Amino acid sequence: MQLDNKDYEQRAIFLAAVCGQTYAQFTNTDGSFVVPLNYSVSHTIQAKSISNV
Repeated sequence: MQLDNKDYEQRAIFLAAVCGQTYAQFTNTDGSFVVPLNYSVSHTIQAKSISNV
């Protein structure tokens, strides 16, 4: 499968949004976050960062 520039751009925008949501999740004390359209939560995990945040 060969990707063109538009595919790479869309993937980059999606990954940037995921990164943004990761940071936004840390500001929500209840751990809530946005699930993108056409995606769903399939599993949950509990973890801590290296600095125990």
